[in-house]
Amino acid sequence: RRITQCTRAPRVRRAEEDKEKLRREVLAQNSTICSLEEEKRNGKVAEENLVTRCEVLASSNEEKSHHLNNIQSSCKLILQDFTSAMGEVQDLQEEIDGLLKMRSSFEQEFAAARKS
Repeated sequence: RRITQCTRAPRVRRAEEDKEKLRREVLAQNSTICSLEEEKRNGKVAEENLVTRCEVLASSNEEKSHHLNNIQSSCKLILQDFTSAMGEVQDLQEEIDGLLKMRSSFEQEFAAARKS
């Protein structure tokens, strides 16, 4: 019996050492797994943040595009009004030119009438 115990003791010790070694390896692997899961979570959060930022930018760009379209429409209306006003100014200038010619004619007629 004593011989069996003596030969068993190193085996038991070796088994316990192997068991401890495996326990440490498992702990190390668990730590690695936890780190990878943490990185995965952080990656998902970063990805979600990027998606959110992209959505916000897209929405902002859409609003800016709508605003620019409104400005462009306003500019077209202003240009139409300006073109119309320029046409009216030209018509008035022609009227003024006609009135000035009439005035000149009346002045000439008046001057001629005074001489005679």
